[in-house]
Amino acid sequence: MTTENDRSSRREFVSNVGRLASVAALTAYPAALSAMAPDEKQNAPGDFDLSWIQKLAGATDRAVFDWPTLGDASDQIVLQITQRYLDNCAAAYPAGSYKAIAVLNIRTTAIPAAMTDAAWARYSLGVEYNAKDPDTQEPAVRNPFWRGRPRPRRIR
Repeated sequence: MTTENDRSSRREFVSNVGRLASVAALTAYPAALSAMAPDEKQNAPGDFDLSWIQKLAGATDRAVFDWPTLGDASDQIVLQITQRYLDNCAAAYPAGSYKAIAVLNIRTTAIPAAMTDAAWARYSLGVEYNAKDPDTQEPAVRNPFWRGRPRPRRIR
């Protein structure tokens, strides 16, 4: 049974993650976000890691897509529109002549969509946000928004 302290703890956790998620970026190169150049300085405790902004500098095409509400996992319109943007860039430009990057502004009640399956299980986010697993129609214990998501095309 979930106690009021557990709920407060979950809400506090989600709020804290939300503050950080406002600067999170998902790009056409997912690995690029985790790869840090060896000469980049380490941030002091409490500093925000804004190194992802530097990764946008080399892009020929950039777009930001807003994801303000969690919505239904079966309706992944924000991810579909983002994928459509990347596909349109691929159709419009000759291969190798561009670098398109899409950034998702995941905020407010959509913040759980950016969390890992482990966070969904640990903090019962499916129950908290009334998010159903598309397969079982039960409260999700893993992130239903990233499962089966469109795969970004890698630009070579």
